[in-house]
Amino acid sequence: MAKVDKSRLIEAYHRGTLKGADKAYLKQLMSEDPSFKQEVNDYKQIYNGLEALHIEQFQLNLKKMEAKYQKEDNVVPMSSSTGAVVRPMRKLYAVAAAVALLVCCTITYNLMLPSVFDQHFAASQSIAVHIESTRASGQTISTAEQIKKSAFTAYQKQEYRKSIDLLKDYMNTYPEKASKDYQSMLVLGVAQLATNKTTSAINTLEQILNGRDSSYKQEAEWMWALGKIKLDHTEAAKKLLQEITLQKGHIHQEDAVEVLGQL
Repeated sequence: MAKVDKSRLIEAYHRGTLKGADKAYLKQLMSEDPSFKQEVNDYKQIYNGLEALHIEQFQLNLKKMEAKYQKEDNVVPMSSSTGAVVRPMRKLYAVAAAVALLVCCTITYNLMLPSVFDQHFAASQSIAVHIESTRASGQTISTAEQIKKSAFTAYQKQEYRKSIDLLKDYMNTYPEKASKDYQSMLVLGVAQLATNKTTSAINTLEQILNGRDSSYKQEAEWMWALGKIKLDHTEAAKKLLQEITLQKGHIHQEDAVEVLGQL
């Protein structure tokens, strides 16, 4: 049987499609030729790697390379005394294994690398401050302020879901007051980002971007851009980040430059 036919025999064996006389013949070759048996074992590792990576094109190229070794005279003696041979196919398998390993390592590295969002998102504790009573001794703060204080405290303790629930309660119960409370909107939006409620976060932050109070706008712009990146709305994020880079004194100007370089 020609060298290339043996290669097809090995491939069919590992695919589980080798049956009957062909399977018996392969086992015979393996028992008679230890070097051929080693080839079969070598190919198994390559085949498993290619199947795991789904590199069909790589397999096709490998088959084309195999065609170069169709002639029997490609088996070159190493030593006339031992009768050992150099099998070009095994060299090919070794090269293929190295390539597959390199591809695998590259894919693994990319999978392990944090996303742009994860690299830059941080739930800033400074945006949520405790609400202290300014009333005279013996008096208490309003119910609305109590809810906000509890929400901000939960946020600072990284209890983001609790913070979200409290702020939603505050906003639903006191809609007129909450509609102008941009600090609470920012805390809510960032907490939503921290809990993967990205679309809700975008909607919350847009209320600040469209509002009149600029006190929390710069932080909201930054968080909005990160949220858009997380949703793969890259062009929208780029547009705002570019605007931020042009604003001298913007608290996230340098961050925006860095993120644009990563997109």
